[in-house]
Amino acid sequence: MFSGGDSWRDRARQCELLGGYLACVDSGAEQTFIARLAEGRYLSLGGTDDGHEGQWRWINGSPWQFTAWMAGQPNNYGGHENCLATYTDGAWVDVDDEGSGFWMPTGYICEWDQ
Repeated sequence: MFSGGDSWRDRARQCELLGGYLACVDSGAEQTFIARLAEGRYLSLGGTDDGHEGQWRWINGSPWQFTAWMAGQPNNYGGHENCLATYTDGAWVDVDDEGSGFWMPTGYICEWDQ
C-alpha cells in the first residue's frame, strides 16, 4: 500500500515499476483482506471502465466477476468517473482518473503475482 501519485494512471505505472499492478479483487476473501488493509482509507484499485462506460475490467486481465460496490455506485458522477477505489469499510466507488479534493483517493494498493 502506498500514498501519493498524481493520477490513477500514475499509480498504475508506479505499481508496474515495482513489478506489480494496482490490486485486482477476485473474491470475497480478497475483498476482506483489501478492506482490512485499507482501514477505511480512500485508495486506488486496479479496476477501470475507461473507454467503455459501465464495462468494468481488471488491469491484470482477470475476469470481472466479483464486485463490492458501495450502495449507489458506480454512478459516473459528472460523466467521467472511470477508476476504482476503496471507500468506507473497503466498499468500492468509481472516481475520476485525476484531480484533487475530497473525492480523490489518497493512496493505492499494489499486487504482485506469485
